[in-house]
Amino acid sequence: MSLRRFLSAALLLSGVAFAEDRPTLTRGPRGLTLARLPPVLAEPTVARHLDTGLTTVLLLTVEGRGRPKLAGAGHVTVRYDLWDEVYAVGTQDAQGSTPPTTVASRAALLDWWRALVLVVAPVGPSTPLPREAQVTLQVVPFSQAEQRDAQDWLLRSLREPDRTTAPAPPDSTPRPREPVREFYGAMLASSIGRRSLITYSWTVPVGGAR
Repeated sequence: MSLRRFLSAALLLSGVAFAEDRPTLTRGPRGLTLARLPPVLAEPTVARHLDTGLTTVLLLTVEGRGRPKLAGAGHVTVRYDLWDEVYAVGTQDAQGSTPPTTVASRAALLDWWRALVLVVAPVGPSTPLPREAQVTLQVVPFSQAEQRDAQDWLLRSLREPDRTTAPAPPDSTPRPREPVREFYGAMLASSIGRRSLITYSWTVPVGGAR
């Protein structure tokens, strides 16, 4: 078997296995709850980013398939504290934010993620629900605050004068500004956006649908 066919088969098998491990959506006393999240934090692409010290944001959205309409959302933040060597975690869902907490190890983080329950939509006991919904998880490599800090730092660094060139004489004509340099600086800063590191999607039955 060629290497290309082997890799394609391996990816197909891993994708099928991962697709079978789907989250659950269930109507409960607090609303529509999302639970049993698949172990995406153990995926190599995600796991490598978790230890960078930057905040990893995991955005979860729920969209009903067919009628009646259903929309829900929640998010989880994970940041590795390089000094204390612990993971700082937090959640926000339809019921608000939870107080931030810490977990001591990668194994404990995976257990915490697996046991997590999010209220993604404030549905009542008689609210009509569709039979299926699409659950999408986007892994975003840093938070909005870190995005702004990175953009500001890049723009400041590009706008600073070049210290390697000799200063112009006092009576010389001021040099014109460098529009090309400023243009590329602004373009680079705007490119530092909240682009998804990786995206997962599952179609799941809605427990308690009528």
